[in-house]
Amino acid sequence: MNELASVRIEVIGIERVTGCGALLAVGNVAVSGYVSCVLQGWQIRVRDGRYVAQSPRWRHPRSGLWLPAFISDDPALTDAIGAELVADAGAMQL
Repeated sequence: MNELASVRIEVIGIERVTGCGALLAVGNVAVSGYVSCVLQGWQIRVRDGRYVAQSPRWRHPRSGLWLPAFISDDPALTDAIGAELVADAGAMQL
């Protein structure tokens, strides 16, 4: 059974970075609703001339692979978080 819940997404900070290749900034968001949490380290990059936001990643100490630190069973949530970050990044003119 699928259940729908409303969530509130708030960008609580975007920090510009330099010298990190295509990475322009990292962002933090607060998600509140059925469960509340802060998700830190969203990556804001430019791809094909547009801002894109990727979920945070961490590097596995043995394999060296970069793995997602946030995985949602609902892609719409990840897309909504990315859209909020991209809108704020655009307003900041990174």
